[in-house]
Amino acid sequence: MLTGADFDALLAPLGPFERRPALAVAVSGGPDSVALLDLSISWARPRGGGVLALTVDHGLRPGSDVEAAQVATLARRLGADHRVLTWRGGKPATGIQEAARIARYDLLGDACRKAGILHLLTAHHRDDQIETFLLRRDRGSGPDGLAGMAASAPTPWGRLLRPLLPVPKRDLIAYADACGLSYVTDPSNRDRRFTRVRLRLDRDAAEDPQTRDRIRAHGDRRAEADDDRAAELARLARILPDGGVALGLAGTMALAPSARERLLRFCLSRVGGAPYPPRADRLARLVAALGTAPPFSGRTLAGCLVALRLTAGSAEITLRRETPRQPGKRRDKATAPAAKFRVAPLWTRLT
Repeated sequence: MLTGADFDALLAPLGPFERRPALAVAVSGGPDSVALLDLSISWARPRGGGVLALTVDHGLRPGSDVEAAQVATLARRLGADHRVLTWRGGKPATGIQEAARIARYDLLGDACRKAGILHLLTAHHRDDQIETFLLRRDRGSGPDGLAGMAASAPTPWGRLLRPLLPVPKRDLIAYADACGLSYVTDPSNRDRRFTRVRLRLDRDAAEDPQTRDRIRAHGDRRAEADDDRAAELARLARILPDGGVALGLAGTMALAPSARERLLRFCLSRVGGAPYPPRADRLARLVAALGTAPPFSGRTLAGCLVALRLTAGSAEITLRRETPRQPGKRRDKATAPAAKFRVAPLWTRLT
């Protein structure tokens, strides 16, 4: 069975943490997240830290508020503070799972920011990682996508941590049962209308070592590429006074195509603040335009205004967050997503 020592080992490479670590844990009430909550409390308490449990009530089905209250009772019994975060307003008729996911992370991020907590832990586990790989493979994702979810990811308010990615779901259920932790089962997790659910119910890939090896190999390659990108950022990028980024044109265009696209994708995502990086075809068109004559005249992509700035003997690509249109004026598709997301602090932009 999963132990506290196992969890220590899972968290160790995700450090450093404060001397008295403050953690937030996303707790839906399922066995995965209540196991993570208990493990996190047991880890933080002897270090003089604490845990804030956060439950998002999407309001999508009857009884969700009752389940959130049950989670609150459990969290307080275990020794954690707890808050319920309610998704208010209208809900879309289509794409509900994706909209709920975006709303969930927006609410969780706001709660962490208000509480001054830099580390949000989620209970994504090995089975979730397999499903992510299969979904992205079927959608034709590139090597970065096939590497799956990262164990640590920067956010505008701190960082998102997924310490349980190596752990199979069955081990988390066994832990919750052995510790006598009460949990709920979301019926939407068996609703075959959703692609991820169909994969979960129909596959046996979670038990396939070759699939796990492929994900691990893609992850290793992504880590190496991330190191290369960090070196390229240090050499080519500078942060502008308004929070944008400038990249040396000659140096950027001299990079290998895959490295150049990775660098631009990263900067566009951090500056624009959109929930997803730009599509490969749109990014390719931007790269092509940057390398053609007459000189590039500027365009918008992923919530950014991309332009060239010419100085004495050199040129820079500048990326600035696109300003939302004034009320009453039509917003185009490039502008609308950027208006939803806050600008990340400078220290998270290029990390």
